[in-house]
Amino acid sequence: MKDEKIDYLKRAIKRNYKRFIGERTDGEATLMDVLKLFNISIDETRVEDYQVEAIDYNIPSIRVIDKKTNTTYTAEYTDEAKLLNYMGSMNFINVYINNPICKLDY
Repeated sequence: MKDEKIDYLKRAIKRNYKRFIGERTDGEATLMDVLKLFNISIDETRVEDYQVEAIDYNIPSIRVIDKKTNTTYTAEYTDEAKLLNYMGSMNFINVYINNPICKLDY
């Protein structure tokens, strides 16, 4: 992914997150808007059960906790797709879901 696209993506993530938490008032964003940029799907009927534990605009990456099921969702943009055994100039989103029952990487 070219640097311009990465910079645009970083700005979009930062803008959506700041709108979601109320630091920016020039628009509205929901948790779903933030998570969509990281390819994370959650149960939309229980949005209040989810909490953003950490977000890094530089990588970019995010960690979200589902307090009801004790599930952790972690996603990061990277140039390495471990599941495909590929490393190159193209960027991927690695998503990791962990809970007491299972672990899922995609």
